[in-house]
Amino acid sequence: DFIMLKSDGYPTYHLANVVDDHLMEISHIIRAEEWLSSVPRHVLMYQALDFEPPHFAHLPMLLGADRSKLSKRHGAVSITEYYEQGYLPEAMVNFLALLGWSLDDRTEILSRQELIDNFSLERVSRTAAIFNRDKLNWMNGVYIRSLTADEFSEAVEPYLMMDKPAGEAVISSEEYVRNILPLVQERAKTLAEVAELAQFFFVEALDYAPGLLIGKNMSQESTSEALKTAQQRLGELKVFDTESLETLLR
Repeated sequence: DFIMLKSDGYPTYHLANVVDDHLMEISHIIRAEEWLSSVPRHVLMYQALDFEPPHFAHLPMLLGADRSKLSKRHGAVSITEYYEQGYLPEAMVNFLALLGWSLDDRTEILSRQELIDNFSLERVSRTAAIFNRDKLNWMNGVYIRSLTADEFSEAVEPYLMMDKPAGEAVISSEEYVRNILPLVQERAKTLAEVAELAQFFFVEALDYAPGLLIGKNMSQESTSEALKTAQQRLGELKVFDTESLETLLR
């Protein structure tokens, strides 16, 4: 026998859950497989109370990359943390929808409406899903690159304001910042890393170790000459865009 009422008269979780779901007119309950063992108890209580039982569905667990149960040690644990780390809502919805479910064996990017139109419990996997942060970063990067210049600028501005040099640049010259952003949009995986990727646009002098500039099989002298040549050619450049820079510097 299982306990439904505590000694002080308060209901246990199982009884409270059944009564609460009935009063809220819950028709479908979709939850993790760890609750599967409680279904017989709940069904018996629905019958004893003469309540119409809802439809039950149980989903596989979410696991970390080490295949243990997802927990705080695997990273962010609340949706606000993912926002603070620069993940777009559209990317998070897409990523989470594909944890244990798929449209087919090839489609990765799905709009919210496509998910609504195509989701079915029949395609939910019977095995545990792995929370892969690398895949989330890749998917977020895809969504970032799909934004228009104005959309990207609007989305990234709150994160730039958190960085002092970048925030000061936004305040003093919004147009300057908007011209910079397309240069890092192709590389960014999260909105939060944009300020770091564009850091050299926002400071007067960079703090770096000169030895990092010396390429493989190059000396300090040859590196210095290469940098001077690059500086001269950049000064003569008429169109400052990705294609022109790659052609000039390769």
